[in-house]
Amino acid sequence: MSRRVVKGRKLTRTNDTQPHHYSGLRATKSGVTETQRGVAWPLWARIKKVIADKGWNSLELQERTGIARQTVGNLEVSTRAPQARIVNQIADALGIDRYEAHQLAGLVPDEGITVRAAIESSTLFSDTQKQALLAKIADFETENRATQP
Repeated sequence: MSRRVVKGRKLTRTNDTQPHHYSGLRATKSGVTETQRGVAWPLWARIKKVIADKGWNSLELQERTGIARQTVGNLEVSTRAPQARIVNQIADALGIDRYEAHQLAGLVPDEGITVRAAIESSTLFSDTQKQALLAKIADFETENRATQP
C-alpha cells in the first residue's frame, strides 16, 4: 500500500491496482499533536463540533460562510491568529457568539492580562511592530503619570 501526503492530511491508496487518481484515495486523520496545534485550534475544534452537531460537512460550511475549506482547516495548525472578519463569518454562520469566537481564535487576550503582555505574546505583530507599540504604551504611561495628582 502506498501513501501520499497532501495539505497535512494523509491520503492512503485503498487498492494499489486502482489508477493513479484521487478517487482511489481516502482521507485519514492528520494526527495533529497538542504541540502542533495552532493559535486558533480551540476555534477549529469548536467549528468541528458544531458542524457535526448540525450534520454539515466542510463544503456546507464553505457555502454558508463564503470561506474556503482550506482557510478553516488552517485554523488547526496556523501559528497566526485568523482575521477578525473570517472569525465573524464563521461565528455568524454557526450561531456562535462573536466575542466567544474571537476568544477561541486567540484574538482576545485572557482577562487579567496586561496590554503589554498581550502585545509581547501576540503572533499578529512582527518584533519591530511590537517594539513600536510597547514604546507608544510607555509614552502613554509617562503622560498619564505626569497628569495625575
